[in-house]
Amino acid sequence: MGIDDIKNLIREVSQADIDTFEYEENNTRVYISKNSGGNNVSENISTEKNITKTDIADINRDNKEENINEKEIISPLVGTVYLAPGENEEPFVSVGDKIEKGQIVAIVEAMKLMNEIEADCSGTLKKICVKNGEAVEYAQSLFIIEE
Repeated sequence: MGIDDIKNLIREVSQADIDTFEYEENNTRVYISKNSGGNNVSENISTEKNITKTDIADINRDNKEENINEKEIISPLVGTVYLAPGENEEPFVSVGDKIEKGQIVAIVEAMKLMNEIEADCSGTLKKICVKNGEAVEYAQSLFIIEE
C-alpha cells in the first residue's frame, strides 16, 4: 500500500459517516479514528507517523479535482452549523446567490458561542456542502464559491 492509497483512505474516511476504520495488508496496518468530541483527530500508521486533522484537510484539498475558479469556505472549528440567523428565518445564502467577500454565510456554534462564518472571496454560491443544524468538523467544506 503506497502513500497515495493511504491518502485516499484518509480522504474517504474523513468524509464518511463513520468514527473508526482499520485496514491491514501485508505488513502495513492503517487505523483511522475520528474523535466525535472534536478534541483531536489523528491517524496512526504502522510506520509510526501521526497524521493530524490539519494534514487531512490539506490532503482533501490536494486530492480534489480543482477548478481554479472555485473556492471553498471551510469551517474554522468543530461545532454545529446554522445556515440561517434563526428558526423560521431565510438562510444567509442560497445556491446561485452572489456572495461578497466578508459577507456572513453561516454560523458555527461551539461551546454555546456563535461564530459568524464570513466569505473569504467574492463570487457565486455554487454548492452548499452541509445541512442546517449538522455537526461540522474543523476544516470541513461548508460552501463552494465560483469566482
